Amino acid sequence: MQKKKNTKYPIVGITIIICIIGIIFFRTTPFPPPNFEVEKYQRTCLDLKGFGAMLNRFKEQNDTLPNSGESLQVLYSNPDPTKYPNYQQITKKPVNGYFNDPWGNPYYYINTKDSFEVFSFGSDGKSGGVEEAKDIFIGSCPP
Repeated sequence: MQKKKNTKYPIVGITIIICIIGIIFFRTTPFPPPNFEVEKYQRTCLDLKGFGAMLNRFKEQNDTLPNSGESLQVLYSNPDPTKYPNYQQITKKPVNGYFNDPWGNPYYYINTKDSFEVFSFGSDGKSGGVEEAKDIFIGSCPP
């Protein structure tokens, strides 16, 4: 009786071949570089929406919005205990004392009587600008 020769490849060999083909494919396939400016814009929008929610909570607690001079510091420190007797700290104090956008520039807060605006001056840190340097407001962010 003649023995059959085992011609099956072992599973390890097949796995190695598939890995080599995968490495060759991924090394030769061009992938677009990540667009960090878009990611920074999206992060800024998330931050602005978060500040909006925190300021609305502040208004619910104190029946008023902070004035523009008190800035976003009211979210972690009560600027005037007599004016805000129901104050509760909403967030932790940032390391440097300021909330910064992804470009390292501070966020700005303006009280507009019954409402407010929180915004970033974008990548250039200056008012105005176009493309990546444009100012970013809560209203300009996607819902």
